[in-house]
Amino acid sequence: MGGDLKKIQVIGQYLIEIWKVVGVNLEGGQVEFLWSCEEINTRAHEYWPLVLDIARRNKFPRILRCCQIMGRSEQDELSVAQVFYPCMQCADVFFPKVTLGLSNEHC
Repeated sequence: MGGDLKKIQVIGQYLIEIWKVVGVNLEGGQVEFLWSCEEINTRAHEYWPLVLDIARRNKFPRILRCCQIMGRSEQDELSVAQVFYPCMQCADVFFPKVTLGLSNEHC
């Protein structure tokens, strides 16, 4: 999607529709979809220190190896933003503070 947020949100809307089609009940407030860009913007004071902490705790060669998630290799000439992206991806795992689970009635 080339980093185009509008295209990414369209894909996100499609994914929500897929959840509906497979039978996830979105009524009653038990399921809420969050847009990560909105969460990051409203809680930037939490997100960016986490990203920086991840960057601080890792060595540069390790971060470069993680650039493969973007289809890049360690030999590619990367911008600083591209090198920083794996730190953001890592923060995305810990940041949302969401619970994902199914009750027995759904199994």
